[in-house]
Amino acid sequence: MTCTTCETKLARTLRKIDGIIPKGPKGVKTNFMRGKAEIWYNSSVITDPSEQICPVVKRMTGFTCKVLKDTDRLNCNHSEQTVLIKLVLSKNSDPTTIQNHIALLKGVNRVGELTCEELGLVPLCRRLGNRVLKRNQNPEPDPEKGLVGRDWMVFEVKYDPQQLQIRNLLQYMKTSPQGNHSVELFDIDDIDKIAGQQARRELRKMLWLTIVASVLTFPILLITWTPSIKSQVPAASDVNPSHLKSFIILQIICFVLAAIVQTLAKGIYLNAFRSIFFQHRLDMDCLITLSTTAAFVYSVAFWGMNLSRELLKLDFGQPPDDAESERHEPIFEASSLLITLILAGRLLTGYIRHWAANRISVGTLQVNVCTRSTQYTFRPIRNRRWKTEDVRLLHYGDVLLAQTGDIVVTDGVVINGDATVDESHLTGESEPAQHQRGSTVIAGSKVIEGRLEYRVTRLIPENTISSMKRLVTAASSSRPKMQNYADKVAAWLTPVVLLIALAAFAGWIGYYRTAKKHTEDLSAAFAKALTIAITILAISCPCAIALAVPTVLIFATQVGVKCGIVIKSPESLEKARKVRYFVADKTGTLTTGRLQVAAEKYWVRGQWVGDTGDKDVREVQHLIYKLIARDRHPVSKAVLDKLKEYHTKELQLSDAEKNIRSIVGKGIEGTVKGRRVRGGKPSWVLTDNIKNFSKAVFRTVVEDDARTPFVVVDVRNSNILAVFGLSDTIRPEAASVISKLQAQNIECFMLSGDQLAVCKQVAEAIGIPLENIYGECSPEDKAQRIRLLQTRAQMDVDILQLRGHFIRRVLNRFRTRQRYVLFLGDGTNDAAALTRADIGVTMSNCTDIAAGCADAGILSSSLTGVLALLALSKRATRLIKCNFSWALKYNLGAVLISTGIIPWTLAPQYAGVGEAVSVAPVFIIASTILWWKLKY
Repeated sequence: MTCTTCETKLARTLRKIDGIIPKGPKGVKTNFMRGKAEIWYNSSVITDPSEQICPVVKRMTGFTCKVLKDTDRLNCNHSEQTVLIKLVLSKNSDPTTIQNHIALLKGVNRVGELTCEELGLVPLCRRLGNRVLKRNQNPEPDPEKGLVGRDWMVFEVKYDPQQLQIRNLLQYMKTSPQGNHSVELFDIDDIDKIAGQQARRELRKMLWLTIVASVLTFPILLITWTPSIKSQVPAASDVNPSHLKSFIILQIICFVLAAIVQTLAKGIYLNAFRSIFFQHRLDMDCLITLSTTAAFVYSVAFWGMNLSRELLKLDFGQPPDDAESERHEPIFEASSLLITLILAGRLLTGYIRHWAANRISVGTLQVNVCTRSTQYTFRPIRNRRWKTEDVRLLHYGDVLLAQTGDIVVTDGVVINGDATVDESHLTGESEPAQHQRGSTVIAGSKVIEGRLEYRVTRLIPENTISSMKRLVTAASSSRPKMQNYADKVAAWLTPVVLLIALAAFAGWIGYYRTAKKHTEDLSAAFAKALTIAITILAISCPCAIALAVPTVLIFATQVGVKCGIVIKSPESLEKARKVRYFVADKTGTLTTGRLQVAAEKYWVRGQWVGDTGDKDVREVQHLIYKLIARDRHPVSKAVLDKLKEYHTKELQLSDAEKNIRSIVGKGIEGTVKGRRVRGGKPSWVLTDNIKNFSKAVFRTVVEDDARTPFVVVDVRNSNILAVFGLSDTIRPEAASVISKLQAQNIECFMLSGDQLAVCKQVAEAIGIPLENIYGECSPEDKAQRIRLLQTRAQMDVDILQLRGHFIRRVLNRFRTRQRYVLFLGDGTNDAAALTRADIGVTMSNCTDIAAGCADAGILSSSLTGVLALLALSKRATRLIKCNFSWALKYNLGAVLISTGIIPWTLAPQYAGVGEAVSVAPVFIIASTILWWKLKY
């Protein structure tokens, strides 16, 4: 694919294939930069994608494709992983029995046998006589492949990594009722790797075509342009046999070479044919085909006329009756040089596109092997034993080693050692981070100095690198509104240029036949008008307009990654420069989110007790521990960490105690030790029938609303069991970021589920006006207040109570595009607000639900990522405008010069440089975003 026009052509073709889901979340998504498409199809309709999809795409678009499973997408689910396992079968093995044997293992959700087509191994299967993945009764030995009298199959196993280790799965598969088998992970080529290989093959093919075209065009130019050769061309009345024979030979040589060059552009002609007859659209290939074919046909026509004329002179020895008329030479050099320059231009743009695609790749940060401990303990021990391991065999809790110069394999927590770690390529932090016991490390970071032993918390398919790879791929596959506008302009440009060429052709013929009727004959007028039309068709380039947006967005995505920002949706990059309201949650965003229990009181024996060593207090702590043990909310984590200081031995949860649910925006409740317990906000847990509520105790714990309260209540007995007061730390850069946002005329707000008094203290410290502070907000309230900010008029907040259909229609009617809202959050209770806002941004410590609702994510722990996103949006928009300006000016100027209505004109043979001259600056302008450091 050369530009987004080809991408559109591919998408339209895929959507027409029966069985492929055309639109929606699982619809067709194409990516011209990476040369791939993502599709979902009905397996009951499309049983063999290699035979039902690839030939259709080849016939209708000319693109060669390969259908592969997207294992990255399959493994993005934390509760289920997919692994491909190669099993070498013994002589009498039954695949069905083995498959059923694997399915019996606890933690295995599904086992399926993969075919050659699903793995993209059809050529290999055919080469080995269909013995690979398809068993025969008497297979022929193949010593070269290591399959002497044995077959191998590939199983797709879906399993729960929380219940089953991949190493245990492989060990289990080695043994079966039919004997031992050789088992190993099956290596399937990465989709990006295959796309890159295909792109390199296309570049090599284009390079050879360009070289051959150049070699064949050079003699034509030599014959046509060399003065010494041109001087020997016989005059119209010359009948010298030697002169005539030389002239005829040279003309035949030019014809043969030009015809061969013409065939080198076969791919362009076929693409034009497919665009017209299958897509019913005109594109740049159509213009090139029309211009080169017209030049060649014109040349052949006059070459035939001149050749017959010279042969008559040679036979009869005298000039014909019209010998004094003007001879019209063929323009073989025009068609040949035109094709050569077009091929060279496509080679240049293809190389630049391939270079750009490699620049945005983040998958290269992932290493393939690691050093794993064979001792399963987290305690620091001497002489720990290590072994080299494939990273795909890692499991939660494995202890890995990273020394000076090593790359951190996956996300984890340091259990021993200290080191200086460079995380700049992932978080944008310029200063190396100091990590010690308890610190979190992220995949892809490099140990500059020191030694770390860390525990695996995320497997390879779900670590930071894999998440970034999926987000970058999703961003480059998305199409913002500006791209749709660019595609429409490019689509209209082709027929407009065709009409201009026809008008110029007709106009110049009329001019030569009227204004110069005494000096120009019809054939001369036709020749001059045709050369002008050919120049117009060849020099215009709608691809430059189509590439104006995606090139900038792709480079901007790469810059965002370097600055610690992962842009999930390109539309968010487009909207960010228009942000007028910045809305943030408090805990985990404006504050560090590392809550600590500052005070605690327990109700035992009919009184409030603060002695944590009391026996009855320990019982209450056990109960609270089991209630919040699995909750991921920052408040629950802080209380749990405090309780772990008192109880070093981890408590086991029974099945009954696991049926505990979190109420988003309120707290947590469940049955523990036969008691109905609820913990969370005072406004939720403290009902009117609470018996032991004490204002004095409550004020002491929360310090007159200066701390965040967490109250635990026994619902059945209507008693408070414990009250915790938690304190948080404001991020050091928060005040500076708020000040810089306000300097950009962006109004700042805070929406928090915490108490209003706590929110106001934070707001005063960082500079947010108190009238823009809203505390004790539910998730629905946050979304509704963002909706109000998105309206043109500031309506009364009482409208929050009105949620009818009419009110929603009124709010949508007052919606304006100039008042965009950016919301920054990190928790599950922020999901509704992240979805409602024009741009939803999450911090690095966010929950999975919040990350799924956001448009962008900040990988670093700094709020400056918001400023970087705004600055990146402004620069990207500026470069997109520059690209649009250049593409439009080029096409207007090129067409104007080609029409011949101004003194400066362009010969048709040079019009082939149009694609290179127009597209190359688009890539150069877009790449400048990589050269300059963002200022924010």
